[in-house]
Amino acid sequence: MINVAELKKDKCFIKLIKKLQKDMDELKKRHQKQRDSIQKQQQSNVEKLMCDSHKQSKKRTVTGTASNHSRHQTLSNRQSDPSNISPNMANSHKVGRLCVLIHSYNSLFV
Repeated sequence: MINVAELKKDKCFIKLIKKLQKDMDELKKRHQKQRDSIQKQQQSNVEKLMCDSHKQSKKRTVTGTASNHSRHQTLSNRQSDPSNISPNMANSHKVGRLCVLIHSYNSLFV
């Protein structure tokens, strides 16, 4: 025997399931749009930072080359043979280069 109350419950249930599915699809679309816009914004920010960093490094090399002429004269007095350099001097040079690399890497994210 067919129970009318059960049939109405089933129709309501089916209707609610369809509504829930529709809402879920809508939320997924909205979420995807938000994700795309955030990704685009982050990409443009990174590109801007890279461009600014590149400009700063160019600016540093241009200003650095103008002031380096006097420094080159003092560097010419140093020994260029690596065998004559003490181990402490070689290590300090490596540490100095490492600090410069770390600084330039960090400046990309500032």
